[in-house]
Amino acid sequence: MAQKKLTFEDVTQLYFDTKQSMIVPGNWMRFLETAGQNYRLPYDEQVLVYAQRPDTTALLTTEGWNRRFGRWINRGAAGIAVLDLSRGIGRLKYYFDISDTHSCKHSRLVPVWKVYPEFHGAAVNALENSFGPLADKSSLMTAIWSSAQQILEDNFERYWEMLLDVKDDSSLVDTPELLLRQTYRDLLELSVVYCTAARCGLDADQFIRPDDFAAIARFDTLETINGLGVPTASMTRA
Repeated sequence: MAQKKLTFEDVTQLYFDTKQSMIVPGNWMRFLETAGQNYRLPYDEQVLVYAQRPDTTALLTTEGWNRRFGRWINRGAAGIAVLDLSRGIGRLKYYFDISDTHSCKHSRLVPVWKVYPEFHGAAVNALENSFGPLADKSSLMTAIWSSAQQILEDNFERYWEMLLDVKDDSSLVDTPELLLRQTYRDLLELSVVYCTAARCGLDADQFIRPDDFAAIARFDTLETINGLGVPTASMTRA
């Protein structure tokens, strides 16, 4: 049976429903895994990719696959629908994973990025070159964690001010400010680390558990979950 083609209204509803579901710690962690594989996408598009095809590894539009890599979309492949408001009106844009494509004689190599264990040392050096001396570079995981702390140090205050503007309609409203500040900082740090570690092929679940994200349940409005997702997406692209 042919799959029902999603309308703009369907995808909009999926977007809101998915964000509501992401305040469960396990769901948030799975979202971060998908976001790590698609870190170049805007946060809102990452949400819809997670909702439809969480196991994707390399996404482009049909035109992107054709022009950049000379690859063609497989017959019958179902695109991942995301919302596109770039022209002032609501329309859908479709991404396809590399698994939805095939090569031809003019195809070019797709650089699907992966950090193999033998390159962990080089990855640590690259992080230090980008972010300066790291507090702990004894492993790739500790280097990622140190880098995340430095990124957060540079960016936290502006994100904190944004959260303060939207927290009053959520379960965060009665949280003492000092506690909320620390909770928010911890969640952002954990999210950036988990997302980046997943992107590097590390088993982030060995270091970060669902209980560590328990406080996310209080980020229960669209605005407050955006207050976690947008900064995480931005800082992991850094």
